[in-house]
Amino acid sequence: MSDIHVFTNGADYYAAQNLDEAEKMYKKFTGEDFYREEWEQKPDDEMFEVWIENEGVAEHGTGHKEKASFRYWALQLGKGFLFSTEY
Repeated sequence: MSDIHVFTNGADYYAAQNLDEAEKMYKKFTGEDFYREEWEQKPDDEMFEVWIENEGVAEHGTGHKEKASFRYWALQLGKGFLFSTEY
């Protein structure tokens, strides 16, 4: 199994093997410029809470909250865009 981690700019969260892969995903998903100095890898064991409903990650305020480690979210949801604090 390849290592997968969560990368964020404080608003958008992506699961990727490294920052280069997260950059490619971000550019493809948003079409926006990627400023590497704004991004960080989150600690795998750090806890993060998201809104969940039957179909998966929900809009803020709908469904129920679930708290789990960034490692869990990355493995559960797979590579790519995970969630955002802005959408």
